Amino acid sequence: MKNHHRSIVISFMGVDGSGKSTLIELLRKKLKNKFKKIKYVHLRPYLILLDKSTVQANPHKTKKTWPILLNFIRILYWLIIYRLFFYLFANKPRQLIIFDRYADDLMIDPIRYKFNLPNKITKFILNFFPNPSLWIVLNAPIKELEKRKKVFSELRMTSHWPHKVRLFPKIPQTYGKKIKEISNIDMDMVSKYISEDGLKLI
Repeated sequence: MKNHHRSIVISFMGVDGSGKSTLIELLRKKLKNKFKKIKYVHLRPYLILLDKSTVQANPHKTKKTWPILLNFIRILYWLIIYRLFFYLFANKPRQLIIFDRYADDLMIDPIRYKFNLPNKITKFILNFFPNPSLWIVLNAPIKELEKRKKVFSELRMTSHWPHKVRLFPKIPQTYGKKIKEISNIDMDMVSKYISEDGLKLI
């Protein structure tokens, strides 16, 4: 879906421990004087509390999934609230909206969300979600990730780990979206990308 919003919307994607939270916090501080407002959203908008946190301590503890019908209803509900959020909040000039993960994470990390909808159906529905102005995919060496998150030592023994690592580099080809991939936390690089891809449009 093409971008028609006036605000700059950035989505940070990356496995646990890749540095998303650190980079987002640094970015908010660095760019606070360049925007009238910086809004933070974790994963998806909420109809009442837009910045409500849904972080789980150990989201991969169980592989039990929701019933497929409930997952179908869930992704359609997400589609509605995403589009409603963009309609209501993404048309304000000089505003930066930062997503910590995005709906596409359902397909990238289905175990985290107990999600089992077939990939073809998921991909088709995701095409109707509004696109951020810029996707930033954080990557890091496996050994470094293991130091940051002990859970990765366990994930490497499951099919979940290689699935996730392979999928991130394929996002540009799979969805045809504008993406910058970053291996290390580099504030100047990220600020430069935002200036090139967004600020000049304000």
